[in-house]
Amino acid sequence: MLKVISVLDILVCQVTYIAKGDVALSILMTMCTTFVAVFATPLLTNILAGAYVPVDAAGLAISTFQVYPPLVCVQIAFVFLFPIHDSCL
Repeated sequence: MLKVISVLDILVCQVTYIAKGDVALSILMTMCTTFVAVFATPLLTNILAGAYVPVDAAGLAISTFQVYPPLVCVQIAFVFLFPIHDSCL
């Protein structure tokens, strides 16, 4: 299984584990909210801020999609180059 881990994800997993929570559910929820945020940010910005200032929601969505995939690729490469061992956690 491919795991893309950031510092915040590790912190969330540790807090969930200490609180005797479901770590797999925590990881799934973090992943889902990240994917939803990519689509929801341009939409909500257009709805909420668009009432006061002109917002280019399509441009915001395009720039989000230009930034997000390269960051995911960098994280995947980082995980393969510097694997985190269970003993480190």
